[in-house]
Amino acid sequence: MENKKKVNSYICLVFLISLVYSLLTIVSTKTSYGGPLSHIDDTYIDISISVKDIIAILVSTILFSALMLVTRNCMVRFAHTTHNRNTSWVTYVVLMILIVLCWMPYLLTFIPGGIWADTVDSIAQCLANTYRNHHPILYTISWKAIIHFFGTRLHLDWIWITEAYVIIQTLMLSFACSYMLIWMYENGVHIVLIAASLVYICVFNNFPLYALSLWKDTPFACVFIIYVCIIGDLSLRPECINNKKWIIKYVVTSVLMMFTRNNGIYIVIATSLISLWYCLRKKLFVKRYLTVTLFSIILYFIITGPVYGAIGFKNIDNREESYGIMLQQMGYIISDDSSNMSQEERGILNNILSIDKWKEVYTPADVDSVKWSEDFDHEYFNNNIGTIRKCYVSLCTKNFKKAVEAYLLATMGFWDIEKQNPHGYVVLDNWGLSELGDVKYNALKSLLGIDLSTKLRPVHYVSSAIFLWLYLFLGLIIVGIRKSNVIPLVPGYVLWATIMIATPVAFHHRYIIGVVFTIPVAAAMLDLSRKESYEENKN
Repeated sequence: MENKKKVNSYICLVFLISLVYSLLTIVSTKTSYGGPLSHIDDTYIDISISVKDIIAILVSTILFSALMLVTRNCMVRFAHTTHNRNTSWVTYVVLMILIVLCWMPYLLTFIPGGIWADTVDSIAQCLANTYRNHHPILYTISWKAIIHFFGTRLHLDWIWITEAYVIIQTLMLSFACSYMLIWMYENGVHIVLIAASLVYICVFNNFPLYALSLWKDTPFACVFIIYVCIIGDLSLRPECINNKKWIIKYVVTSVLMMFTRNNGIYIVIATSLISLWYCLRKKLFVKRYLTVTLFSIILYFIITGPVYGAIGFKNIDNREESYGIMLQQMGYIISDDSSNMSQEERGILNNILSIDKWKEVYTPADVDSVKWSEDFDHEYFNNNIGTIRKCYVSLCTKNFKKAVEAYLLATMGFWDIEKQNPHGYVVLDNWGLSELGDVKYNALKSLLGIDLSTKLRPVHYVSSAIFLWLYLFLGLIIVGIRKSNVIPLVPGYVLWATIMIATPVAFHHRYIIGVVFTIPVAAAMLDLSRKESYEENKN
């Protein structure tokens, strides 16, 4: 009876997720995207559903649910058995060399990589010796160290200072990828899947392009890869909590996750809660896991609180940074003259930004045009957030359809598999570092006369949503085989959730690059789940 309930619950979950996916696929056909700074006339959506749409959604849901269930059953039926394997440090070195060699055409063509606007701000803080946590201070400090050593000590100019960071970043990313491949090998993942993952890392251009992209997202992705593997150890072998080496890796990566991106704290807390539930359910090592997790999280808050204060670091958190979706929904409602809005609500919105200015600067796919408008009253917004929230809830309640449409437009890059944008995908140019200028060095062209810059610079951009939905569907199949093995995918799901809650822009591939890079882990957990299921049934 209990097994029947579990099966029915799983079928309902598959049907629900298939329904959401099918519904959003239909909505995608009713969405028009005119560009990152396009206005409501060029970027718009209509979520009205016809009878024909309902039939299409139901048919798609049934077919997709059937596909998921059949795939799950096939995975269990055609499972394999392998044994855990051992490796040495030589394996890391060989893999890193192989990966870097495959990335070398990119690394030699685009010297010294590209600098994002946020990175320019971090560098400006280093030069002014004034630090604030709007962008992670750890990332800013890393730039301080690079500038001091290569600039002040070695007297190199800016092209080689930035290139030094690219080299370090390349080594970090190649190490993280090697760690992931070795983790798969040592846990008994099928050799064909490991080979496919190696090809994915060596051939898919996101990897070398992110080694070249100088922004906080690449160091975060490196930590994310290793963190996901370490959580994988926990779900596969809970007894690893008794291993001091694993505890050290867990604490270090947890702390780095929280310090390399500001939403890292939410990822660590959510993952820790799910992992704690797993330990409680297994009645294994609960106190030890709780202790090391609390230590990591408390350490983070001590450093970002008293320590930052004592050192003089400014922990800035402007409220408008956390309310991007809210601003976008209010902007959409204001821009439509047919919206239901009281005089009091109009007055509150007018205090933030004049109604006419709202209509002028609002762009459905990017909140920056609103929050960075010279007329935006940041002081009023930060000091009256309670009143503004009440106004927002009232507006969305009375204009529910418009609020939903605004939300879907503001997040379209993270649910619509047909749409992508080059902005925030990778960065190969200088976005404002005046000390560097437009200096570029193409080593392949200079040394060998081979110019690959046009061929290697991305022209076709893969939708972020493709990777996110793939991650979700792989996890869905894993849940149907062995529920606990989906835990390593939780960091990716929480990363996706934080973006869907507070993204300032509809398209920034860099936000979810951690998910892109850990697709092999998701596939590995599926392979290991079917292997464990097969061995249990065999016994």
